[in-house]
Amino acid sequence: MSKNLGGRPPAKIITENFTEIEKVDDKSNRKFWKCNYCSDDSPAGQRIEGRDNRCLLHLTDPKSCPDAPPKVRQDARLALMQKGIHQEVPL
Repeated sequence: MSKNLGGRPPAKIITENFTEIEKVDDKSNRKFWKCNYCSDDSPAGQRIEGRDNRCLLHLTDPKSCPDAPPKVRQDARLALMQKGIHQEVPL
């Protein structure tokens, strides 16, 4: 019988735009993610802990994730708004 690890599965927007790297080395059952749009020489998207909406915030920030497509940026903003987090849209 397998042990139930608990927690909910990551949101579709996370699994479609990030690659799971590894589990965080604690009992939180969180994971580290790598942004699919950031290059390997861009440190901002190489290791993002899956907590506090960090992945979604990364996608919405054109400075930390300049290559994210506009549709992905918009979807990430909508996901944040659905969670009650309102973010300024950079010009």
